[in-house]
Amino acid sequence: MASRLHRGLMTSLVVAGGFFALFGPTSPVAVGQSLATRQARPDRENQKQRERPAHLEQIVVVFKTHFDIGYTDLARNVVNRYRTTMIDKALAVCEATRKLPPEHRFVWTVPGWPMAQILWPRQTPERRKRIVRAIYDGRLVWHALAGTTHTESLDLEDLVRGLGFSSRLARSLDVPLPRDAKMTDVPSHCWILPTVLKRAGVDFLHLGCNSASASPDVPMLFW
Repeated sequence: MASRLHRGLMTSLVVAGGFFALFGPTSPVAVGQSLATRQARPDRENQKQRERPAHLEQIVVVFKTHFDIGYTDLARNVVNRYRTTMIDKALAVCEATRKLPPEHRFVWTVPGWPMAQILWPRQTPERRKRIVRAIYDGRLVWHALAGTTHTESLDLEDLVRGLGFSSRLARSLDVPLPRDAKMTDVPSHCWILPTVLKRAGVDFLHLGCNSASASPDVPMLFW
């Protein structure tokens, strides 16, 4: 979710599929538990949220990229495409929609690690200039997570260090730190993930389950 789209989140629905969590002041979670493997039991609060009438005021459409590396092709080939043809096509769409009203312009959201790879030291000067201009124009954005990972296989240090790709990139370009995160097509996640993200200043998390996993028994959008 693009960090420029956080105003009015409590009355907005981001159309991207999956589940959306808005983090409040605290996020009580248990280390080692999983959203998909734990037996889902609806509680009274969830039931109340389901019965409560929705007051939808705004729909936000987000163009985001699910990042897999080494799954559909060799990792080096995937990275090369991100650095060349993919970013060129994204910039072309940005340019094609430049004259539209601001709320209708194309904005591409990617994880932090791919964006860092797109801006690698050997990027061509001309392409780098176009990329940086698109970033400052709010047309290329990245969320807080590095990419798609199996968080249950990571230590706390791995989870924290993984946020460094996005934060270092933001600081190097003097833009605000991402306040959003996205993770789809992963069977399950450890319950410490929301706490780590909240402590890092992330307010919004988009999760999506793949077809082989049971969906967590939570509302589509919840606080």
